Amino acid sequence: KNIVLECEARCHSSLVSANVKAVIYQSEYAMSLGDVKGQVIYPSVNEAIAPRKQNKEKGDPFKILAVGYGDALKGFDAVYEVVRKLSLKGHNVELRIAGSVGHNFSTYPEIDIVCYEKHTLQQYINLDKNKSFKFEISPANRKDLFSDLYPEADVYLHLARMDTFGFSILEAMVNGLPVVTMDFKAIPEMIRYSEN
Repeated sequence: KNIVLECEARCHSSLVSANVKAVIYQSEYAMSLGDVKGQVIYPSVNEAIAPRKQNKEKGDPFKILAVGYGDALKGFDAVYEVVRKLSLKGHNVELRIAGSVGHNFSTYPEIDIVCYEKHTLQQYINLDKNKSFKFEISPANRKDLFSDLYPEADVYLHLARMDTFGFSILEAMVNGLPVVTMDFKAIPEMIRYSEN
């Protein structure tokens, strides 16, 4: 049998047998993590796009969306702090996180226990005594993301500490959302400042 091996992140030679005829990565960054060279084929999003909700009234909150699983990995603590500071400066903002808290240390060892203990979303929520903005966190399925969450948001905020591709960035872009993110890991392979 001929095998094509797709690697989201690290691919080490121990995974590759004589039957593996090709190794495919989701990004140049992902390929740089392992010791096996291959080919980059960027993923795409093939979803029905709901129309953007454009009928904002004066006084409506500015809706900020973050998506992902694992609060330290996806930087939800930093996202919360950014939105809290905007609120303290008088901006009418809401934050919706479609995701979860916790961390899988075996899958993502880049986030170690010390980092996780310093950067949990719950710590930032606990420090925010005034709760000056509307905040919601809950898992969301793909149908909810594409039918409601992306179309209702005004901006997508992505402050992940680790991303080998970042599907949610691509999904937000497909839905016409402005994306605010950081210039590291695989993100510059998708986002070019002031171009897209």
